[in-house]
Amino acid sequence: MNALSRRLAGLAAAALLLTSTTARADSPLAGRWDATLTLNGAVIPFRLDIAGDGSTLKGTLYNGDQPETTTSASFVGGTLVLDLEHYLTRIVATERNGELDGKVQMRNDSSTEGSPFHATRHKDSERAAEPAPSIAGVWEIPHESPRARKRGA
Repeated sequence: MNALSRRLAGLAAAALLLTSTTARADSPLAGRWDATLTLNGAVIPFRLDIAGDGSTLKGTLYNGDQPETTTSASFVGGTLVLDLEHYLTRIVATERNGELDGKVQMRNDSSTEGSPFHATRHKDSERAAEPAPSIAGVWEIPHESPRARKRGA
């Protein structure tokens, strides 16, 4: 039994080491981000998820509920590069103080500089945790229409 206990302890230690190594392998940027693109003066918000590290790094952008995954991604020297070849688009941003700032470059855009990009770590809304007020019951909503006026209502 002593040998069995040692084997189990060794397996547990190996699993713990593997788990901690895997956890550290994620990029410091891994997680959900609230991102914006400013295009022609309009600020367009979108969700950005970053996962993996090194050769497994990827970004997932959301157009509503529809995910779009990067065709390539890198994070070197504090600069994040996300390529979406199917849109001929690249996001280049620098991480500073836990935020991402940079440009969205579109190949068919006449501007050589690109459009401003900004992202902050996502924080769940505190209001979402509050219970919604009760609106149960029968509601009467007055509505005047041309037909109702004809009948003298």
